Formats: sequence, C-alpha cells, structure tokens
Amino acid sequence: MKCKFHPLDDAINYCETCRANYCEICSDESAARDPSRTRANKADHSCFVCKSNLNPISGGSRVPPFWSRLPDVYRYPLNAQAVVALVIVSLATAFLSNSFLLSVIPSIAMMMYSFTCLRETAKGNLKAPGLEACFDGSIAPLFYVLIVIGFLVFGVVIVFDYVGIGMGILLSALGILAIPAIVIIIAVEERLIPALNPAGWVSVVRSTGTSYFVMLLFMIIMTSSVFALISIFGSQSNSFIGVFMQSLISNYYGVVTYYLMGYLVYQNQSALGYRVKNHQQNSKSRSDSERQKIELELLIKAGDYGEAANVARKQLDKPTATLWDWSRGFSLACVSSSDEQAKTMFDLYSSKLERSDETEKLADAYMFIKRHWPEFIVDDHNKRLRVAKSLFETGKYASVINILHMFHQESKDNSLVTTALKLLSDSSSSMKGQEKLAKQYHALYQLQLNQQ
Repeated sequence: MKCKFHPLDDAINYCETCRANYCEICSDESAARDPSRTRANKADHSCFVCKSNLNPISGGSRVPPFWSRLPDVYRYPLNAQAVVALVIVSLATAFLSNSFLLSVIPSIAMMMYSFTCLRETAKGNLKAPGLEACFDGSIAPLFYVLIVIGFLVFGVVIVFDYVGIGMGILLSALGILAIPAIVIIIAVEERLIPALNPAGWVSVVRSTGTSYFVMLLFMIIMTSSVFALISIFGSQSNSFIGVFMQSLISNYYGVVTYYLMGYLVYQNQSALGYRVKNHQQNSKSRSDSERQKIELELLIKAGDYGEAANVARKQLDKPTATLWDWSRGFSLACVSSSDEQAKTMFDLYSSKLERSDETEKLADAYMFIKRHWPEFIVDDHNKRLRVAKSLFETGKYASVINILHMFHQESKDNSLVTTALKLLSDSSSSMKGQEKLAKQYHALYQLQLNQQ
C-alpha cells in the first residue's frame, strides 16, 4: 500500500477517519513522545489532517505466520553481522569462564542483543542487527525480566511449601506459559509495572491466539535441542572449546527464540495495539517547526484551507519564517479567511515585502486579494501609492487607474497627489485607446504642479 500524498512511498499507517494510508513523513510522531501515553492509548502516530490516532499497517492477514517460513527463522542469526556478534560473545564467555563476575558481562551483552532482535523484528526489520546492537537501548529490561521471573519462582516455592505439590506444578506450568508474554511486554513497554500485571500477560496470549502456543511449542523443542547439542560437548565442558561451543549453541537458539517473540508481535501488531519504541527514530524525531511545515503542506493537499491558514499564521509568528512562508500564509488567508483577516494579512505581508526590498511583489499580492475580494481597498494612502508604483512597474496599467482614480480627491497630501496623478497620466498613456483619458489625467497633473 502506498501513501496518499507520496504515491511512490510505502504507507506505514492508516487513518480510519480520513480513510487514507500515510507514509512515515505524513505521520505525526509527536503522539509517541506524549508523556501521558499509556497502554490504553498506544498510538505511535496521529494524523496531521484530522488529528486522529493512526493504526499501523501490519495486521496478521498481511504477515505470514512464522511457521510458514521456518527456514528463514533458523537462518535469522546466520547473516554476517549476527554471526560475528555470536562468535565474539561466545569467545568472551570462554575467555572469562573462570571469573564469575566478569563472565556475567558477555551474558548481559547477549541479552541486550537479543532484546534488540526482538524490538527490530517487531518493527518488521527481519534481518539480524550487528554487534553494536548489544549496547543499543537500556539495560533496564534485563533486570525487569529477572525481577518478574524472580517473583514467579518465589511464588512457586511458596505454593509448593504451603499449598501442595499439585498446585505448585500447576503454577509452574502457568509461569512457563506466561514467560514469553512477560518478555514481550518488557521489550515493548520497557517498563516494569505492566510486566507485573497478570492481566497484561493474558492480554498478550489472547491477542496472539494460536500463534502464541505454537511459538511456545517451538521454544520447548528448541530448548530440548540445546540440551541435546550441549551434551555432545559434555566430556569437555570445562575446556575452552567446550565452553565456546556451548555458549555459541545456546546464544544461537536464544537469538532465534527472541526473533520468534518479535515476529509474534509483528504478526499480531494490530491486535496487540502497540509497537516497539524505535530508539533510532526517536533520536531523529523532527522538530516542532519541521512537523508544522509538513502539517501545513498536507492540509493544503487535503483541501482544508481554513485549518491550513491557522497553521500558517502560527508559522509566521516565528522569527525563522521566510518570505515564501509569508506568501503562502497570505494566499491561504485570502482564500479561506474572513475579509478582515485577509485585509490584516495583506497589511502584514506588504510590510514584510517592503522591509525585504521586494516591492515588485506588491502588485501580485494586490491582484491576488482583489480576485478573491473585488471590493478590497488599501486604506493607507502611502501604502496605496507604493502598491500603485509596483503595478505600474509590472505593466498592470488598468489596475493603476483602478487603485488611484479617486486618490486626488481623497488625499490631502499634495506631494502624494502629484505622484498619483503622474502615475495615472503615464498609465493611461501606455494603454491603447485611452488617449482621451490620458489627456485628462495629464491636465490634472499639470494643474497640480502649478498649484505647488
């Protein structure tokens, strides 16, 4: 699906109100930075045109289930970047295996890498990241997982001791069932509290349906495979090669496991109602000024000139507003605002043109507002004369006569009247078939000169 306003770009969001698809440029990302954003309001983007929350385009009907592409699942950690990451972490584990404290470092790096694989896959990036991803994002999710699993283990122990073996086994089975949901919530939310809520676990399982249980089955099968493969190196488990191979095998299957969880989120993104936070995208989020420019362009393309005029006026309040911004704001005011607002914008825009030494554009501004408001009159005599000069210099002689034909009766300033009559005389002389009118204005001009 392509973007409504950029038909060559893929759409990432859909607006139910506008019934339109939007690409990343046309999606307002400020919703994701809203501090009030919660699980109840999970929108990452809102619509520039109608301000509604946008829905991500990644429903299960468009993403094939992971079991239909198992070769790709197992090849996921086998691209060059991922293999380098696995080998380096496994080598570090083997080198540091005799130091309990230092041996934790490779495990932390591998967990951070696995969490990044989950997040990237959830966003639809189906290629394993490089080693630098080990240090992408916060280390907090690792501790969150340990804390929640610690609570589960503590609860199981208490139930075994004080309730009974049967309930202990049942709680253990439920805990194993919930662990993938817990990891998914932590990876997506990057907060501890939602992961402690059993209702959140149930929501993940219910939203993903059969896919969740199929994924869990594959995880159990892969865990058994890990133990089977590691047992091959059991006779040399304390050797450098043995530790390296055990680490490499477990890390490989660990990455595949996190990939499956990420793919589950990607496959059921709409049902889950959230998307993983994109650290790289957030670091490059557009400024308010940049988003305002995009909003203005989209409102114009959508034909909402009234709202576009409101946004343009806000844009003109900033010192960074360019002459082009002023021209667009003035045009929008003429076609969508009241006559008084259009008149105010003409006064502001014409003053901006004069300060910018762009007086030749006064003629275009005057002609534009007259097309939309034929009764428009420039009240200020000095400004009216400057507009008339611009009209004369651009060859709009009929408009010069139109704007100045009563000037000599309205103005009490003789110098301004003299200039006006001179422009009227020269303009009428430059028009074919207006010789009589030219003589009249020339006579008035000479009379005015004699009176000075």
